[in-house]
Amino acid sequence: MRTDLLSRLESTVADVQHPKVMRVALWVMGQFAESKEAIRGALAAVRDTLGSLPLTEPHVEPTAAPLVDTPSQAGDALTDSAAEASTVPSTREESKEAAAGAGAGAGAGAGGGTSKGPKILADGSYATQSAMTEVSASAASSGGASGAGNQGPALRRLLLSGRGDWYLASTLASTLTKLALRAGDAFGTSSGEAKSAVVDALLVMTAVLEVGQE
Repeated sequence: MRTDLLSRLESTVADVQHPKVMRVALWVMGQFAESKEAIRGALAAVRDTLGSLPLTEPHVEPTAAPLVDTPSQAGDALTDSAAEASTVPSTREESKEAAAGAGAGAGAGAGGGTSKGPKILADGSYATQSAMTEVSASAASSGGASGAGNQGPALRRLLLSGRGDWYLASTLASTLTKLALRAGDAFGTSSGEAKSAVVDALLVMTAVLEVGQE
């Protein structure tokens, strides 16, 4: 029964929306995950509901880049890259024309005070910006951890938003410490899984402390 309950908790912890409930869920996983499968599942659940590091930056969804397995595939990749590079000049010219047309249309149709003249980009093309766009970008850049807390998985949002607290952060650190120690007992202290659990725990705790320094 314990195995089934832990499995269900690991699969549903990402849906928790309250700090107190999240603290209890983390404590249960850290206290009762003892088998290899339970330890793996608990560590994976914590990392999935925490998201990417550092916590002071917006959450980034993990992407799997395709690997080049054979020399023929590598040659095809180089050929494709060369073909794309040969089309860059014409693409830049088209971008200039399109951006210039868009800027003219925006200036004629807006009629308000939000649009301004075109801006020359690094590649020589033109782009238009509005005051609203610049204000939004400035707010996002100055938001820091509070801005990053408005998105991402549940545990990440609770740690960074006003609804979170340092009790949740301390519970997270305690849970990861227990899981890392049990991973050493279950897999062996010199095993790759045990070392990975220790490294992940240290990285997460460092990221949490970094949030506290802001």
